[in-house]
Amino acid sequence: MSKLAPHMGINYLRDNLGLRPIPIAQQSAIFLVGTAPDADKDVFPINQCALMVGRDEAMLAKLGVSKGTLHYAIAAILGQGVEPYIIVVRVERAPKPKTSFYHSIKRTLATEDAETINRASDSDEDALAHGDIGAIEQIWSGDEIYERDVDWIRINAKIKWLRYETVETVSRRTSSTDPLDYIDNALELKEVSQGETQYVVGTDCQLTENGIEWLTENKPTPHTNYVATYVYGRRPANEQDYQVKYTYYPEEEILGEVVNRDPNQTYDYLENNDILRLLAIRQGNTTYVADTDYELANDRIEWKIYSEVETVTRTAANDTLVNSANLLDVSEISMGADIFTKNVDWQITADEIEWLGTNSSEPELGEDYIVTYTHAHKPENDTDYECNYEFVGGEYAALSNVVGGWSADTGLAEGVNVARYAEEQVKVKPKLMIATGFTQYLPVVNEMLGVASSLLSTVYVDGPTESPKDAISYRQEFGSERCYVIDPWVKFYNTYTSKYDYQPSSAMVAGLINKVDSEKGIWFSPSNHELLGIEGLKYPVGRQGKGQSIENYIRQADVNTITRGPEGGWLLAGNRTCSNDPQFQFLPVVRTDDMLEEAITEAMRVFLDRPIDAAQIDTVLESVNMFLRMLEQKRALILGSQPPAYIVPANNTPDQIKLGRISIRFDCEFKYPMESPIITREINFNYLKEMFKHVKYVRDAA
Repeated sequence: MSKLAPHMGINYLRDNLGLRPIPIAQQSAIFLVGTAPDADKDVFPINQCALMVGRDEAMLAKLGVSKGTLHYAIAAILGQGVEPYIIVVRVERAPKPKTSFYHSIKRTLATEDAETINRASDSDEDALAHGDIGAIEQIWSGDEIYERDVDWIRINAKIKWLRYETVETVSRRTSSTDPLDYIDNALELKEVSQGETQYVVGTDCQLTENGIEWLTENKPTPHTNYVATYVYGRRPANEQDYQVKYTYYPEEEILGEVVNRDPNQTYDYLENNDILRLLAIRQGNTTYVADTDYELANDRIEWKIYSEVETVTRTAANDTLVNSANLLDVSEISMGADIFTKNVDWQITADEIEWLGTNSSEPELGEDYIVTYTHAHKPENDTDYECNYEFVGGEYAALSNVVGGWSADTGLAEGVNVARYAEEQVKVKPKLMIATGFTQYLPVVNEMLGVASSLLSTVYVDGPTESPKDAISYRQEFGSERCYVIDPWVKFYNTYTSKYDYQPSSAMVAGLINKVDSEKGIWFSPSNHELLGIEGLKYPVGRQGKGQSIENYIRQADVNTITRGPEGGWLLAGNRTCSNDPQFQFLPVVRTDDMLEEAITEAMRVFLDRPIDAAQIDTVLESVNMFLRMLEQKRALILGSQPPAYIVPANNTPDQIKLGRISIRFDCEFKYPMESPIITREINFNYLKEMFKHVKYVRDAA
């Protein structure tokens, strides 16, 4: 066996252990979850990421024209004058099947109402305006508060006032009326007696607001005792108004909608988009069968079309097709190699083939021929029919789909959880997470915050937009530095409804943050920058200034808002997250910290598993120091005079090194937004003395 001779020429080796430049990690891609019922399913597939780079007109054209949250949200983002990455995840607008999970979502969506009720005079019960009551918080009239289970109980959607019967020994007075212990709440006098003597209620005596009034001479002797049985209960007086504060849940409604059959389409649109289920479709005495005659597709009825190839036996001038009910079209008639021409050899008359006698080779009596045709069992064109269905209001029907989770059928992520796999699907990592139109609901935000924590992302949450107090109350539901709450909603002109309405502001805010990131850096606060496209607010905010204002009121509670600029326009006002840790109360600090973690850990992967030695450690330290100094030059961080990255020998014992562990530290300080500058005016009397130095004619006193 021969030996290989050693190579005696020049050997070229690569030493790639030099410094590693660390790029600033991308922090501005917007992740958007929403609905668009008739969007192109290939461009915007359900529960999958579709990446829109800037104003992609071709993709925008595929969003469709029906209602949904994606239309407004994307327009609001792009309206800030940015060309961002938008990771779009479309979910179904129709709800999931009604599972216990769907019900658990529904039960959290309580709406609060303070209702004025007029006390019914002929009943112990008063009906509330809403069904599906969650909880009654308080009942009061003026300063009088009525107690649960003492004065009243709730039975379904009614207030039931409680009655108590008592037997009281009463002392007969010399006046016409005797007081009772519970006279203020007495309702009915049932029986009055003294020994064997029975007095007739309504004839001998009656109940008044002062007690038992005697009407005849048939009455107990003064200063003797008698027994009265009566009913009492604390409640508002008959026909008096009182207030009830309670929560209730959106009710599913049943609608009998009259629909006109569109002669130009195979489908008909319904008035409501949020349909839970179709109950029936009828026209006169004809009932159409779901999944056989039609199916529900979001907000429209799709009439099913069936193709048939039928063998027909020629029996007379006209031959009836077997399955020809609601015949749509006959595409071909043939017999062997012969194909017969429509309106020349034959024509359609109702549901029959009529032979015209123009072709000598047409089928003869008893001969079979083949007919290819389509038919559908549906109402005739341009006729009315009735749809009965259950639906719920607004985008609420899609909530379960937005919250998502994982599909029981496919095991794939759904709704906001698709963000976990966005980088794998579209090579872009979500950093600004929004679900405009849904984050006013607590279950959606809670799910998004869980996802954001794993991705080092931030969530932009829309308040309930009812009042500043409600916004503050909603913000108190959260304690995460990844949560940024904005209220109120903004007014804009909706081209889909051709009218002004109010929409959540989170999409605009995400677009503005993307713009500030690209122009100034993620360490720069988006607050005090102009939001474009706003024509008003749901409730007035005013401007921050001396004393109290709505802006001061809600910003002090960590709710971010929108206010008028000093020269006009609208400005985002607020830097605050919902963090329980004061260190991370400012949004730019949270996002800068995320960037540091991602950039350094990703860049350091190249050093994994290399031999531990002094040169290797110095290379890592120098790489980190170079990165941090670059950020200092960009005014993103504050660093000291010493190199920020260093090693502490005491933290790197031989035992730790033998386990392959090296502990490296770096220090820095963040740039905090100048949220509350303090300007103090002082009086300096020395300036008055200095004034005389400039006076031409000055002399000392004699």
